[in-house]
Amino acid sequence: MELQVIPQTQPPISDLLTVKAYFASVDEIHRFNIPPNIDLNKFKQQLAILYNECVDGNKPEETNLLDIFNKKMSVGEPKEGHIKPKDLVLQYEDDEQDWISARTEADWSEAIKIQLNCKNRGVNQLLRIKASLKDPSLAQPDAIHEGIPCANCDMNEIKGPRHECLHCYEYNLCGTCYKDQQEGLDVHDANHSFKTIHTPVYNTRHSLTRFSPYQRNHQKKHMHRPMKTVHYVPDEQHAVNYDRQLEDLSNMGFIDRASNLHFLKRHNGDVNRAVAAILETQQQVVPQNNVPQNESHEMTDEQVSQV
Repeated sequence: MELQVIPQTQPPISDLLTVKAYFASVDEIHRFNIPPNIDLNKFKQQLAILYNECVDGNKPEETNLLDIFNKKMSVGEPKEGHIKPKDLVLQYEDDEQDWISARTEADWSEAIKIQLNCKNRGVNQLLRIKASLKDPSLAQPDAIHEGIPCANCDMNEIKGPRHECLHCYEYNLCGTCYKDQQEGLDVHDANHSFKTIHTPVYNTRHSLTRFSPYQRNHQKKHMHRPMKTVHYVPDEQHAVNYDRQLEDLSNMGFIDRASNLHFLKRHNGDVNRAVAAILETQQQVVPQNNVPQNESHEMTDEQVSQV
C-alpha cells in the first residue's frame, strides 16, 4: 500500500526560505528551498525521501523541496537501508551559532522565525539543519556478519541486521527469514524470542568456521538445539585438623589454645612461623623485661583480636 502525495502549488521564490541540510549518516549536504508555512512532520517526511534517494545512490537535482512532493512514500516497511520520518532527529542553528533540537512544532516554528527575521533584515543567512538518526545502527544496512550463516536459508554470511535466538545455541536468521518468522511461517519455534544485532562482532570461532563447509552444515543442523544451563557446584571444603600442631605448641608452653589455633590457620599449620608470630605479638603488647619468668604465654582475647 502506497501513499500518493498530492502536488502543491509552488509559491514565488521570494517567499521561500533557503535550507542547508547536513545528512551525517550518508555524508551528504543539500541546499533547497521550503515554504515558510511547512510543518515539522511534512518537512521530516520530505527529508526522509531525500535521505532515501541518497542511500539509493541518486543525487537529487531539485533545489526546491516542493519539486519532490510528487514522489511516493510507502506506508509499509521501508526498503533495506531506507528510513521513515520518525527515524530522524533534527537540530537547527540559532543566532548564537548553537545547535538546538527541533523535537516539537514549537521548536520548528522558532527555527523558521529566526530565519525569517534574518531575511527581513536583508541578512542572507541559511536555515542550517542537522539531520541524524535516532538509531545509528540504521546507517549500516549492508553490514556483513563474517562467519555467521543464516540457519534457515543458504546465506553463508548474514548481510544487514542479524536476528539471534535467545533460547538456542548459535541460531541466527537473516532479515528475510526473520520477517517470515514474524509472519507465522514455519521457520523456527514461535515461542522463542530474538535479539536484533546491527553491528558485526568479530568472533574468531565464527571466522574459522566459515572456511569449512562441513562445519557450516553441521552447525546449521544442530544449532536449533536449546542451550543447556550449567550450574557450578563448588568443591566441598574439608576442615583442617591442627590437633598435632596444637599439642606441640602446648608442650612449648603456649597454652592459649584459641590463640594457637588462630596463628596456625594464618600460617597454614607451620608451627615455627606460628611460634614466631606469637612471640612477636607478645613483645608488641608487653615488653619482655616486664614479663615474670614463670608467667605463661597465654594471650588475652583483646590481644588476639588486635592480631
